Amino acid sequence: VNNPQEKTNFQQGDILVAANTNSTFNSLIEKASALIIEQGTTSSHSAVMARELGIVCVYGVKKAREILAKKKQITIDNTREEDASIFSGALPYEIQKTNIGEFPKTKTRIILQLSNPRHAFQLSKLPHDGIGVLHSSYLFTTAFSVHPLAFLEPKKIKGAKQKKELQTRSLGYASLREYAITTLAQSIAAVAAAAYPKPVQLKIGAESEKLSALEYGNMFEAIQDAKGKILTGAERILSGEYRKILELETEAIKKVRQQWGLENVHLVLPECRSPQEGEKLLKLLSDLGITREKNNNLQIHVCCYVPSNVVFVQDFVKQFDGLHISTNDLAVLSEVKNPQTIMTEDQK
Repeated sequence: VNNPQEKTNFQQGDILVAANTNSTFNSLIEKASALIIEQGTTSSHSAVMARELGIVCVYGVKKAREILAKKKQITIDNTREEDASIFSGALPYEIQKTNIGEFPKTKTRIILQLSNPRHAFQLSKLPHDGIGVLHSSYLFTTAFSVHPLAFLEPKKIKGAKQKKELQTRSLGYASLREYAITTLAQSIAAVAAAAYPKPVQLKIGAESEKLSALEYGNMFEAIQDAKGKILTGAERILSGEYRKILELETEAIKKVRQQWGLENVHLVLPECRSPQEGEKLLKLLSDLGITREKNNNLQIHVCCYVPSNVVFVQDFVKQFDGLHISTNDLAVLSEVKNPQTIMTEDQK
């Protein structure tokens, strides 16, 4: 459909294909079984309408109208979260129904791993004992699609059009920073509310690899130390430049826990290469208003990704409430004979 005002043969249950949509498309969208949109984002009109109506919306499909113009039947596979597929023709499929009430109770706790808050309430119906780990970097991807530092340092964005597009996001908010804090808090809260009162473990300190893929990511993720090394883990946050992202995350967490009362959100900090680095990171959190004393029942865990975490495990368990072990990362670094070799003199 190019113009919703023009007379069409669009019928109940048809799939709507359009360049983009606005409120003039509403009557057609309400009849549609699915939407295929050439433009748009997770917050665009078509995506919002699809969520409200409980139908599939596939956006960012270039030349969709041209390619599908002569197709009579197509099949959309949207079972793989963000990676949807569109097939020619009506493909056969089967529906398998399972009564989750019949699942046996396990002795081992079942923890769900979630990357998209939009699926939180649906997945919360499954038998589980909490959410872990929810990565803040995935939340930035689904909520913004823009690097968070763009909201905190908008003056660095070049181009009048780009600046205007960024500023339109802050309509109704005191600033772009307030928009970013509130939007991130809403994403965290959606998961926390769906799982409540079961715990949600939120990993903060978004990774460079994830953020660099966002819009303006290349601009803000090229920061290195004096020796040209890309910073990771706690070292990345303590370097100073990325502290602003941690500040944004902690403000969102305080809003979720202290203002909205969702105290089932707990924190997982990035890997600390030494107990001293762990102390520095905990002090930084304290300076930002995040402590166990100020936040009722708050647990603070830390990632166990490097061999030094294993060597100094007795020190780490005294500092933190738990460890999140990554066997993959530890295996990659298993050739390191002495964990001290991956620590700088300052960290020692």
